[in-house]
Amino acid sequence: MMFENIENYIENLLFEIENNNRLGFHPMLRFDWPQHESKQDAYLSVNEKRDSFVIQLNYSKPFDKKIGKLSVQMIRGSLNLTGDEEDDTYLVISFPSKERRYYLQFAVDCCVNIKSSSEISQVEKILAHWMRKWKLKRLSSREKRIGIFGELLVLEHILSSKKETDWRIWQERVESSGLHDFVFDQRILEVKSTTQSDGKGLIHVFDSLQFEHSNNLFLIFLRLAKDEETGRSLNKLCSDVRNEIIDNERENFDDVISALGHPFPENSSEIFKLAEALMWKSSPNGPFLQQIDLRENNRAIADISYSISEENIPFEQRGDMSVLGNLIN
Repeated sequence: MMFENIENYIENLLFEIENNNRLGFHPMLRFDWPQHESKQDAYLSVNEKRDSFVIQLNYSKPFDKKIGKLSVQMIRGSLNLTGDEEDDTYLVISFPSKERRYYLQFAVDCCVNIKSSSEISQVEKILAHWMRKWKLKRLSSREKRIGIFGELLVLEHILSSKKETDWRIWQERVESSGLHDFVFDQRILEVKSTTQSDGKGLIHVFDSLQFEHSNNLFLIFLRLAKDEETGRSLNKLCSDVRNEIIDNERENFDDVISALGHPFPENSSEIFKLAEALMWKSSPNGPFLQQIDLRENNRAIADISYSISEENIPFEQRGDMSVLGNLIN
């Protein structure tokens, strides 16, 4: 069995169990999976409208995590497959069958990477990774997708220029929810996008430190225009950016955009092309709030979100992506 087909294998097993009403535990034969060293089976059941994945794990301390409708816990008992099994300890992952599309890849990740000798910290690491993905996926609103579109346009331009070949200058911001979109060569790029065509787009600031003055901080403001003939969907842009990434990094890129909600909804109202790119270099007297503004007014505020109209920003350059020229040279 090819390693990349393990998820299909599990989905086929689920289909068989459901359609033949075969409740109870069913081995998933992990020892047949390439690259998996464990000689222990994992088990799968669909019972009372819940999917359960059971993995033998030599860990005797209590562990019980509930994330939404997902349950991950350690239990002690026997599987009662033949009637003479001894008690053992198992990691049990369960969630409603109707939520399968949401949680299945997490369960597969555990089945592939958890061995009987694994530490519980490995489970927690996988769970934390997926919690970040689920959080980002829930944020895939139209506004979020427009923001991703703009960031990917900038990433595509940087990569195609060959001045910077490591796409992870964007990955680190996405996966760690970092403050700025791009940090490289001692330059900081903050990318904001709008579909407003009347010059009255808004720059939304979600962290009061986002535009704290630095001589190396630049705002790239992109105006997107709907264009079904020559524009691109977000999915097409993802594909085009992927083609700019070296082969052995493309799978990592796939993981990141999947966490953001890829594949995204295909909607004719979200096929865009770049209409205009504007650039502003940070200034201590610029229009954005600074920490000193809060301190001077004796406000006990740790953070604040706000919006500024593009009319209030003295952009220094306007044009196409060439406004990035000196920033990436």
